[in-house]
Formats: sequence, C-alpha cells, structure tokens
Amino acid sequence: MKKRYILPVFIPFAGCIRRCVYCDQKAITGHTPSMILQNAKQQINEWERRRSEWDEIAFYGGTFAGLDRSVRLALYEMARPYPVRVSTCPDSIKGDFIEEAEDNISVLELGVQSLSDEVLRLNGRGYTADDAISLFCALKDAKCQTAAQFMTGLYGETRGGFKESCDRIKELEADFARIYPMLVFSGAPLAKMEFEPLEPLESLLRSAWLFIALTARNIRVIRISLPQGFGDKYGGFYHTSYGDLVKTAVVYANFLKEGVLMEGFNGYRGKLKKTGGKCAVFDFADLSRRVNDSYSFDGWFNDKRLKDFIGELL
Repeated sequence: MKKRYILPVFIPFAGCIRRCVYCDQKAITGHTPSMILQNAKQQINEWERRRSEWDEIAFYGGTFAGLDRSVRLALYEMARPYPVRVSTCPDSIKGDFIEEAEDNISVLELGVQSLSDEVLRLNGRGYTADDAISLFCALKDAKCQTAAQFMTGLYGETRGGFKESCDRIKELEADFARIYPMLVFSGAPLAKMEFEPLEPLESLLRSAWLFIALTARNIRVIRISLPQGFGDKYGGFYHTSYGDLVKTAVVYANFLKEGVLMEGFNGYRGKLKKTGGKCAVFDFADLSRRVNDSYSFDGWFNDKRLKDFIGELL
C-alpha cells in the first residue's frame, strides 16, 4: 500500500463549546476567525516548505463543525487542491453541514469516544450513543468517508460500561476508526479529580478487545494511541509501540485458540505466513472475526495465558 502524506493543520480547541474532563485546555478558545485562518495558513506554508507534494490536508485539534461557516469555507479554499480531512464532535453537526461536507470534505472524523451513555455523561460529552449512531447512519450515503474516534479507560468507565460500548459497535456505520487509550494531561480537569488510570495490562486488553470489535465489523483501525510528543502526560499507560502491542496480542490470542503454539516454532511460523505472509499486512478483519467467535467478553479478560503473554511484552 502506497504511503499517503497527510499535511496536518492544528486548530487547537477552535469551535469547541464545552470542556471535556480529559481535555488539556486552559479555557474555551478566544481566537478570532482571522487568528484561526492566519495560524492555519502559517502551518500550511511551513509544511509545504518541507515537502512539495501532499495527498491530503487534515484539520485537527478543534471542533471543525463548530467553527463559523465563513471560517470553514475559507479553510476549504486554503486547502485546495488537496482533499480535506476534518475532526469534529457529533453534537456540533447542525443544519446543512452534511451537505457542506459532501461538497468539501473527503474524510469526516467524529469524536465518539464511547457508546455508553453514562460514560459520555461523566466525561462532559453533549450527546448520547443513539445520537452518534444515528449520525453515522445519516452519513452512510454521503460522498465523504467517515471515521469514529474512540477512547478506552475513560473517566467512570467500568468493565460493564466498556462492554456496552463495544456491543453497540455492530450498529455503527463507519469506514475507519482510531483508538486512544486514556492519558491524563497535567492541564486537564481530570488531573485534579479522583481518577485511577488503567494499569498497562488492563489498558492493552481493553484496546485490543475494541480493536477486535471494530475490525470484525470491517471498520479499519487507522491509529492506536496518541503520537509521540503529544503534551505533558500526567498519568496513564503510554508506549511508543502501543499499537503493535495491541495487534500482537490479537494475533497471539488467535494462535492460542487454534492450538498452533503447541506445534512449536515451525508450526507457529507456518501459521503466521498463512495469516498474513512474511512482512505483509494482516487481514485483521478475518482474524478478528475468528478471535471474536472464540472468546466471550469475560473469557478475553480472564485468559491467563494471554495475560501472561502480554505481561511478557510489557
């Protein structure tokens, strides 16, 4: 698969109407439209000095649909001739924004975070799981592709709440997804609240189960965990190869259930080649469906051999 070069433009908190408990935001943005546009143009110019050709421009860091329409139209124009990717909050999409998105946006990413109403409420989100699912259904026939951003280990997320969220993924009509394990940043309200981030083992188990739930539904996961250098982390498990750890756990779980590990190294190597080929990208949709069929939710979190293996990775 040919590598795509995405030019990232950050519009921090622009368009946000509320502050979520995990957000490292000092205050609701006071940036004027002219400041937002000036800053975006500076970033684009800087990136274009580094590389002459790009495949896509992505506007990250704010609530894109919450911006004034005049600002959005100016950003579309600024991005030409590149396709545009944006991220926004489900409850920010109002009026004729979907029609606007069809004409100007190639990929629309929605910060769903969870499909548990209680978890959404506790984290200061302004919508319900039904709202998010309905929005993806409304976007199903739109010209732009859609992506769902999820978080694991959110404030107030119990195992039961996490299971509820994963169970509802079967209702989600999304093309792609991202998974962000909860990290506590020093400037977020969460840093001052009574909150214990997930331990590394639990964090990986939840992220891996969510990965399975998504990919088994043919929703391709395009990122797992935040990139390096993303703010001052106050708490929570972070690893520079977090995504690789998650995928390794999923592959290993499949081997466990198929009894391949009992065959020794040669059997393991042969099965690995059949699964995806040497140095090839695995077909995680089929793999995840097999794992999903082999494990119950409780069985996943209580498989001692799997947990021991992840412990060795850590």
